[in-house]
Amino acid sequence: RVRKIRCVCGDCNSGWLSALQTQCKPTILRLINRESFYFDAKSQEALAIWCAMLSIIAEYIEDRNAGIAYEDCHYFYKTKRIPAHWRLWIGHLPVTVPFVDYAHNCMASVEKDRPEAIALYDPNKPNTQTTTIRVGDAIVHFMSSSEPVAQRGIRRWKWHALGGKLRQVWPI
Repeated sequence: RVRKIRCVCGDCNSGWLSALQTQCKPTILRLINRESFYFDAKSQEALAIWCAMLSIIAEYIEDRNAGIAYEDCHYFYKTKRIPAHWRLWIGHLPVTVPFVDYAHNCMASVEKDRPEAIALYDPNKPNTQTTTIRVGDAIVHFMSSSEPVAQRGIRRWKWHALGGKLRQVWPI
């Protein structure tokens, strides 16, 4: 199923976003087709950048608040790089195994040891997101947050779901 999401201007879509997709396409196709290849730092970064772009765009699929901070989106736009506090895992999951093809979740994270944070908490303003995308046998999972306590948790996250089949590729 193909779905068009209109959240970027035509110049960006046919310019730098298209260039990012073209750069990552060989890696994505190898993952989808389960081809063997050397997954070097350049391939890891290209895949991570492509997944970050998808994650940012995914926030526009449904009409709701974004979990990715404006500062992170702006940083990505200006530098074409991923903020250091984002994390990406990839793996293979046979299509015969039931699992979602796409999931994007936004939530608000607050530090439980800071009661003053509860007063500042706005349930309508998420600050943390996860995105999972499955294409064929390839599966990617992305996490990011603008909240420092959630960033620390994401840095220490160990993937145990799916029998630990996913491996962190970002940061390299």
